[in-house]
Amino acid sequence: MRLSSKCNAVILSALLAAVVALTGCARQSDNSLMALAPFLPGQCPALTVPAGATVVDSGSAWIERGWHCYYLLRLEYDGNDPSFAMWIPPLEDGVKPAVVLTQPYDYITWNGDTAPDGVDVKSNAEYVRDAVMHLLNGCGVLYVFERYYAGGSIRNDVDDTVAGLRFLADSGVADNTKIGIWGGSWGGFEALYGAANAPSGAVPIAGVAFFPLSDFADEVDYIENSAGVLPNHIPDITDDVKRGQYQAFFEPYLERIKAVSDWADWDGTALLAKLSTPFIVVHDEWDTLVPFEQTVALAAYPSITPLYFYQGSSRDLNALPYGWSHGELRMYRLDETPPPPEGIVFGIANTLASAYLFTRIAADDRTRTAKPILIGYEKVALNDFMAYIRDIKCNGTDEAVWAAELLQDCADGRVLMIEMSDGTYGFGDEIIAKAFSDAGWGDADYTMATTVRTALGVGLPDCP
Repeated sequence: MRLSSKCNAVILSALLAAVVALTGCARQSDNSLMALAPFLPGQCPALTVPAGATVVDSGSAWIERGWHCYYLLRLEYDGNDPSFAMWIPPLEDGVKPAVVLTQPYDYITWNGDTAPDGVDVKSNAEYVRDAVMHLLNGCGVLYVFERYYAGGSIRNDVDDTVAGLRFLADSGVADNTKIGIWGGSWGGFEALYGAANAPSGAVPIAGVAFFPLSDFADEVDYIENSAGVLPNHIPDITDDVKRGQYQAFFEPYLERIKAVSDWADWDGTALLAKLSTPFIVVHDEWDTLVPFEQTVALAAYPSITPLYFYQGSSRDLNALPYGWSHGELRMYRLDETPPPPEGIVFGIANTLASAYLFTRIAADDRTRTAKPILIGYEKVALNDFMAYIRDIKCNGTDEAVWAAELLQDCADGRVLMIEMSDGTYGFGDEIIAKAFSDAGWGDADYTMATTVRTALGVGLPDCP
């Protein structure tokens, strides 16, 4: 168990060929190497980098129908320790949008680091493949490796993320008016604080943070002090073994936090005072690592759109097993069915986060009829979500205005939604209208593709 940041990975596998066909690449001759990935191994063009950046190495990776280049970067700015990143150019020539993906825990060895025995080191080709959905949506991708394993402080982590944004600002490789950023948990903290401290030439215009640590004063209080009433702080756990497990888990995080003398000032209020980037923030009510309340506080700010997964009661650390973590399984399907043993389920949280991000950073040439925005979804997960938001609205838990806003993004006229379990697809407004129809919820405005997006602008339908 750790503060995971793996939510940016997209599992496409055999379905990638279907997605590529939708973009028109499959109509190319196999001998042409495709516009999708135009370079042969070892033929990547030199990347011109600005002062402070060094290309350590470059290479290419095979993605379905061709090779695509990547560049491994060392970034040194403002006297800070070196930061490391991987730049994957967009599939098409020209200056395009870019997405920064925070990678706090991944070991890298191409910079001279050594991974401990038994620790898997992800290949460069895997990073390229995991970026495919971003690439197919016309974006370049910058992985930033914050290297938690190298020690340091929360300030070092933010410096690493800001260094990645500085590279985009100075290099000219991306359209810096259309930058997105994405991270989860510790990587979500890095996404939020990186955006809040971004250089003026590369401030992200949209961000995604899954269960992020946003308030360090609150987090330390959660770990060290009793809540006083409910068993929902670490010291409230009555089982000595379980409490000891949590304390041992959090010990290195506390060291990293308190390595900064002003850590208590790194709270939600200070973050929001600096943050101009709109974010979707995803959180489960029973998160045992980062309190749900941190995101509730963030969402009081108008530029933060939450995606809440309520459980019907506050977390009870005595009842929840050690290892419950962020409640990740329940975010993928809103029942207790675990993901299949091979791969992960492409759940509703990834669908809504992707739609939020890509509809905001998409290049101007993305249209319904040419180069639509591609969003993965699963029909089962979407239908479960419709039932869930109807329940929380109609039982008085939450009016869920945020859910209407997120479904509006899916119903954007540029969006093409691909069913990840069988490869079928339809335009987003058609898929969302059908989901309301299948749920038997809403009048004709919600069940017709031509009107559903406008209807969602008012909110969710009235309760049956």
